[in-house]
Amino acid sequence: MMNLKNEKKIKHKLELISMYFDVDEFIANDMFYLEDALNTRNLDLIKKVDGILQKFKNEIKEVGVYEFILNITRKHTQTFIKN
Repeated sequence: MMNLKNEKKIKHKLELISMYFDVDEFIANDMFYLEDALNTRNLDLIKKVDGILQKFKNEIKEVGVYEFILNITRKHTQTFIKN
């Protein structure tokens, strides 16, 4: 479990991510924050991740982006697939 300070930082990052989708930023940084949020096991953060994935699922599923994400994500690939 992460400490509260890290969870607050992750929550702030998730709020920024949810504002807009930039493919380069998503691949370089955002998806790692999503994975960190999932690793916290904090239900509020997990719900935020789900909301982000739902909001930007069309952009995420674009040819090339989706495949790249699947290659990079290890532990939570199933979360990306189901959304």
